[in-house]
Amino acid sequence: MNGCCLFTRSNLSLRFAEIDAGRHQPSNPIPINRYNVLLTRNDKCYLSGDGTTLNEQGALKPTADGTDNVLVKQGSFSYTSPEGIPISLTYVADELGFRPEGSHLPVAPAVPPINF
Repeated sequence: MNGCCLFTRSNLSLRFAEIDAGRHQPSNPIPINRYNVLLTRNDKCYLSGDGTTLNEQGALKPTADGTDNVLVKQGSFSYTSPEGIPISLTYVADELGFRPEGSHLPVAPAVPPINF
């Protein structure tokens, strides 16, 4: 009896997963019109059929103590949101973390200085 119920639950879970996966797939594939990669400099860019673009450059930078390297990347991408709003984002990713900038992103208020 437990084996039968287990099979039914598993089968039902798989069916719901199939339904959910099918809901998020685009009806028409979006073509990649241009794709360039330069492995020696860790650069890449692409342009897709819906106007999405990506440009990224990377380089190894020595750490402060000189014992290792850090991959530093900077780039940008842009696309149109489902609501028709153009989205553009630039970023830097280095030893200080990922730092994106874009007009659609919230900005924290300036922190007032502390007076002692």
